[in-house]
Amino acid sequence: MKESLEDYTRVMRGRYARRTGKQARSALLDEYCRSSGLERKHVIKVLRGQRRRGATGAARGAGSTYGSEDITVLKAVWLVAGQPCGKRLAGEMLRLWLASWQKHHGALSAEQIGRLAAISPAQIDRVLAPYRSAGRRRRIASSALAAMQREVAVRCEPWAETAPGALEIDTVALCGGSMSGAIVWALDATDIHSGWTEVRAVWNRGGHATRERLSEIQTALPFPLRKLDFDNGTEFLNAHFITHFKAHEPKIELSRSRPYRKNDNAHIEQKNYTHVRLLLGDDRFEHHDLVEPLNEALREWSLWNNLYGAQRRLLRKERQADGKVKRHHESRAATPCARLLARKDLSAEHRHKLRGLLERHDPIELKASIETKLKGVYAQRARLLAEEQEEQTEATASTPTVQRKTTRPGGEGARAAACLGSVRSVASGSQRSLHPSTPPRVRGECAKETLPRALKPPKSHPPTVSSIVRHRTAS
Repeated sequence: MKESLEDYTRVMRGRYARRTGKQARSALLDEYCRSSGLERKHVIKVLRGQRRRGATGAARGAGSTYGSEDITVLKAVWLVAGQPCGKRLAGEMLRLWLASWQKHHGALSAEQIGRLAAISPAQIDRVLAPYRSAGRRRRIASSALAAMQREVAVRCEPWAETAPGALEIDTVALCGGSMSGAIVWALDATDIHSGWTEVRAVWNRGGHATRERLSEIQTALPFPLRKLDFDNGTEFLNAHFITHFKAHEPKIELSRSRPYRKNDNAHIEQKNYTHVRLLLGDDRFEHHDLVEPLNEALREWSLWNNLYGAQRRLLRKERQADGKVKRHHESRAATPCARLLARKDLSAEHRHKLRGLLERHDPIELKASIETKLKGVYAQRARLLAEEQEEQTEATASTPTVQRKTTRPGGEGARAAACLGSVRSVASGSQRSLHPSTPPRVRGECAKETLPRALKPPKSHPPTVSSIVRHRTAS
């Protein structure tokens, strides 16, 4: 059988060399693959003469220098020595342990000692590889991500900024507790010195979309951008983002935090809660149509906080003798806008821009506008959820295998309608709040198993709200 296959291969090589057309060679390869059962890429190399059809039986390459007796001794010494790696064991350490091993297990021949003493670190690792236990291996980042990480330096020391322009940025998932599917993300950026914070909505935090939103934030800042600090997320560590800001004039310094060290970005982590979660909670926004309405509300929300929301900056921390940490803050709280206007080195253009913002806006009117826009966002979200529920219902009705007995009055449609009357209030510390109860879930006579798995309605994500700052009001 082997000889016949060799003869067949010799004939096919000649035919493959004489044929030059792509279709003719492809047909020849198909014929050989069916006859031999070999993989197509290997067959190409065989017919080109780059691979021999079969093994000759003899091992290729130079023979092994170390016999079974040498490997047995090396393994025994390696185990007693604590299983060191080849680079540690080779050389002086191996000679010391061989001398001790001979005292306890008998002398070795001079030739064997010479072979073991001359073994290289790489050869030790190769010989002992079958005897090593499979330990925990370090997770290695992909080559693309590692290349982007090399482009941005790590910053882990405390900030010492005395002028505006150094920003920490981060993204917050508006996922409702589930990261499945495409969702809306909140991109927020805060200035270390003044506390000026901007929040924008971005769809699915792609590299290009994140860069575009951050460029919009840069335009809205009343001071020039000098530094950007972010975490190791791929929305920042990508070619779109890094190339754009490295080519920016004047130059913008880029830095990143250490992986899995949230305290390196403590300023923006605080704003993730105060400027995103306290406004939008843990609700899920999974429709692309909500991005622009959200941005309209978030632009005014950011402006309202920057013009009229006072903050107290942390000046320093001291550890006392009892181990407690005492924090020293500013004696008086100030808004980010007032803190910028108090600087003597603020340019006339930026000073005029800030004063114009204060003259054109009123805090009560701006808050009412934010409320109106948020009501529109949640009303549109409820309509989109109701439309999805209606599509699911139509798909269920059109399936002949489903026996629908009764409808579920407390299903997704009812919860989507209830969501229409759930609105956030951005007024912190409001004394009046209404808490309408969510309609109870009433189970119909139709059991769960009567619906196919693919046609079951998706899990709802009812609005979640903080009882401290945000309240629900009846529509």
